[in-house]
Amino acid sequence: MLANLGVDVIDAAVSAAPEDVAKRAWATDFVAVSSYCGVGLDYVRDLRLQMVQLGIVMPIFIGGKLNRIPEDSQTSLPVDVSGSLR
Repeated sequence: MLANLGVDVIDAAVSAAPEDVAKRAWATDFVAVSSYCGVGLDYVRDLRLQMVQLGIVMPIFIGGKLNRIPEDSQTSLPVDVSGSLR
């Protein structure tokens, strides 16, 4: 969709490690991540840490399934974590 809007897209591929995405962020104005299977919160935290370590400060946009099973949960039901990603 971004490419259709005229945005130059650098595709880091499926399952790219946060450190690899952070290294590629030097050539961009922002990072956009599509999340799935409840990994968004941990992934963005790791990505932000990697970017800070490289001295990169820019927005990270995330979309997809923004949920996670809480560590202290008594069930296997995921909860929405979009508020924590802000």
